[in-house]
Amino acid sequence: MSKKGNDDLIQGTNDLSILSKCSMVSLGYIEDLYIKNFVNKPDTKRSSLINRVYQVRVRAVRSVLSKWLKALENVADKQIVSLGAGFDTSYFYLRDLHDQSAFKYVEIDYPNLVKRKMALSQVHKIFLDDNLDGEVDTPNVNIRDSGRYMAIGFNLKNVGESLTSLLESNGVDFTKPTMFLSEVSLVYMKPELSDRVMKWIGEQFNDAFICQLEQIEPDDEFGLVMMEHFEKVACPITSVYTYPNLRKQLARYRDKCGHTSTQGCNLLTFYCETYHPDEKCDVADREQFDEFEGWHRTCCHYSVICTTNSSKQTYQHICQSLIPSQHVKEEYEMEEVDSLMYTDEYNTENFPLIIRSFGHTSVQSPFNPNELLMVGGFGTSCLTPPSGKRAAHGRLSATVRIACNNRSKLVSNSQLSYPMYATSCITTINNIPHIIVYGGRTSPHNSSSHIRILPLHDDDDMTSSWQDVTTSGCCTPAGRCRHTADMVGDRMYVVGGRDESRVFNHVICFHVPTTSWRYVLDESAAFPAVHSHASAWWRERLLVSGGLGEEADCNVGAPMSVFVVDPERGQFERHDIPQLDVRYSHTSHVINNQLLLLGGVQLSHTPSDLSIIDLSTWQVVRRIRLGAGSVRNPLHMHGHTSHVTSHEEGRVVLTIVGGGSNCFSFGTSFTNTPLQLHLSLP
Repeated sequence: MSKKGNDDLIQGTNDLSILSKCSMVSLGYIEDLYIKNFVNKPDTKRSSLINRVYQVRVRAVRSVLSKWLKALENVADKQIVSLGAGFDTSYFYLRDLHDQSAFKYVEIDYPNLVKRKMALSQVHKIFLDDNLDGEVDTPNVNIRDSGRYMAIGFNLKNVGESLTSLLESNGVDFTKPTMFLSEVSLVYMKPELSDRVMKWIGEQFNDAFICQLEQIEPDDEFGLVMMEHFEKVACPITSVYTYPNLRKQLARYRDKCGHTSTQGCNLLTFYCETYHPDEKCDVADREQFDEFEGWHRTCCHYSVICTTNSSKQTYQHICQSLIPSQHVKEEYEMEEVDSLMYTDEYNTENFPLIIRSFGHTSVQSPFNPNELLMVGGFGTSCLTPPSGKRAAHGRLSATVRIACNNRSKLVSNSQLSYPMYATSCITTINNIPHIIVYGGRTSPHNSSSHIRILPLHDDDDMTSSWQDVTTSGCCTPAGRCRHTADMVGDRMYVVGGRDESRVFNHVICFHVPTTSWRYVLDESAAFPAVHSHASAWWRERLLVSGGLGEEADCNVGAPMSVFVVDPERGQFERHDIPQLDVRYSHTSHVINNQLLLLGGVQLSHTPSDLSIIDLSTWQVVRRIRLGAGSVRNPLHMHGHTSHVTSHEEGRVVLTIVGGGSNCFSFGTSFTNTPLQLHLSLP
């Protein structure tokens, strides 16, 4: 591809980004009176996940610029230079908010983009000049608002004396404090070119500040999807490989550029630490939402860096105050997994149907521990698509039987109205084994309270129909999803979960013979509100691990907690696991007095792992790295289910079904499963 063609494609990312920002603004996430003037279709709606991410992106940039202007309100003639500004509206926001503050705002971008922006602004008359007296236009420079705003058409790949001369001749003062903004712009350059821009800034400006927002973490499973997306649209962000994480990005400015103060965090830390609980609730209330995995992982893949080369201590302190500082943990030493067998390694003639889904539920067959029964979820049909084509994804309704030993599958005609994030157990009714499915959702605003059962027979073709169960009892549970359920004898213990507006803080029990509900821990018991957790049965008690609470309680630094619930006494106790960060959307198992936590989303963005906790000491005794998979098959170890399908002489086999999530605007991604994890476990 020619250089010009690549530049044209990079400019096209501006149109997609500004359309997504406009969608977010139209739903009230952020106020912006000007952005609609720069899009062709201002009524375009993006997904709630995209809206949320762009809200925190815009909020981060606005926060840094506003704090910087406020801190320097007594300094005359300060300047902001936006690199690769595109159709960004930050200038108009700052102009209205800081009307009396003296600052010059300069935007630099490709000449064609600047020309388009100036033409649109002229049509909608969004600058303050009543006549042309305050406007100056040359082939490369456009000055508006009586010199307060300047747009320069210039390719930053050519940074050097020509840009210096252009700025100097148009009133930019290299001795004044100047904030440089790069919001997902320089990342499209090769690293040696973006380094040249940073070097030029350091050589020309004595009191330069830089606010940089761009992608990070290209090598984990989400990063693989992200990087493949940019390759597909022919806009590779190659510098991310050179500066892949916060540690490397901070070192870039501190060591390579000689900056005196550097500060950085990812967008999830920015959200958790700077938003007031009421603001978090306001974000949550804008749209019905149930894509927490995609939301948190996307925010972990964008960083915001603030840095300065100034020798003035006052300016260094200002730089440190602009964003929260994220503690960059040393990488925890993990074991490598003994064996992780993907479906790619199976004989496809014997295993022609691959499970690609998340949010489903599954159980082991009562007749064969190597046979799994899967219900619902979101993914692709289990039927093999035509050669060379990828099956479309959507809500799944079939009941699927997976025989792990001979790697065959049977897709049943037994349909169950598209449940996602339901639970399933095996119970016996009139001496016949049944699957019992509780809850789930058909959409983020429609959670189910139904209990449904399906009779099972050994080696049958699964042609039976699902039946609704009429329940009674002292409590009538509200519909929910993202809860857990454990069947012990004829009792099903249900923990937590959420509906469209609440996270539940109780433990309830369903008695199968009498089809009745009762509370184990009601709302007065002070059990935490939790969803997307995991639970397992151990010594007549439930072990409830991890999970998320209310939106306002999102906390990156929280430790992992395990709650031990005694159903008979109606009591619980809490054990914090300081070696582990909180995780959710994982699975858990108890083997040999050890609690296994498999995968999950960790808010601290720790690599996906299998953590093993000794239940006699509540200490982590092993952590096993699971890896990221490959571009062809990323290993998303969340939204999955897992089962112990073999445990003999210290060797354990965990069979994993599904896994994946929506990955922002990069697409929905699934792990090809089943896959089997082999490990030694004395």
